[in-house]
Amino acid sequence: MKVFKVVASLFVILLTLLTAVNFGQSKIINQGKGSFVFNNPELINGKSINVYYYVPANYTNDSPVLFVHHGVSRNSDDYRDQWNEHAERLNSLLVVPEFSEAVFPLDQDYNMGNMFSMAINDSILGTKPKSQWAFSLIEPIFDLVKKETGNNSDGYYMYGHSAGSQFVHRFVLFTPDARCIKAICANAGWYTMIKPDDIYPYGIKGTELKVENLAKVFEKNFVVLLGTDDNDPKHRHLRITPEAMLQGAHRFERGQNFFNQSKEFAAKKGLEFNWEMVFVEGVAHNNKQMSRKAAELLFNQIH
Repeated sequence: MKVFKVVASLFVILLTLLTAVNFGQSKIINQGKGSFVFNNPELINGKSINVYYYVPANYTNDSPVLFVHHGVSRNSDDYRDQWNEHAERLNSLLVVPEFSEAVFPLDQDYNMGNMFSMAINDSILGTKPKSQWAFSLIEPIFDLVKKETGNNSDGYYMYGHSAGSQFVHRFVLFTPDARCIKAICANAGWYTMIKPDDIYPYGIKGTELKVENLAKVFEKNFVVLLGTDDNDPKHRHLRITPEAMLQGAHRFERGQNFFNQSKEFAAKKGLEFNWEMVFVEGVAHNNKQMSRKAAELLFNQIH
């Protein structure tokens, strides 16, 4: 028994040293919280973005990687700090990209993924190459984080709130081959509905997402997370275009309609449907409160 304890202790020490070596070699990521600048000359015209992160104290190379996406205020540092406690408890490496107004000034640039040039009335003026998509930053950032930290993960988890929720649900729709293991969109203001006859951004007409490819989308481990009190029809950031109002009077109603319409469409086409809808009782439009339930759902652990 004593020999076993000694061997186990040596293994823990060795593992700690190996982790330290990984961070010692990294030029941009250290344990604890910080940020780095990400730049790929082949993406978004070579512009740089800030990426905030948190590495838990007990990090190992097998720790899961979690992307968190901020809301309309573009406050990725606040989102990182609100998620630190969860990341520490779940031993997850937290990655929070900043889609700043300087690089992604409009809703169409961040929330909608920057897939199209669009007029102020949401009409499509032209398509953009995937190298310009905001969505296209996620996989290269994941690869960089893996390289810098020695992480062994084959995929990553994803959560977004409000505008970040819009980003996440469209990421699920339009990047079905991404390595995302599980995604949660919380309290989105409005949605791109699975309606082949409705033009983007309110439906999928005019996009690369075809009906025959929806099987991959519906197979995703995806959660629509809704605060039951996020029901203010006059919220200052709530979109009130005629198309958005058809989705419901407020966020809580719109989220339910998005999920139910998607489920009905999958059933009509005979497609497997792995999405979930989860309510958070008594919570309104508040990321910090929503994050508690999201953290529980992401890794199936009770808070």
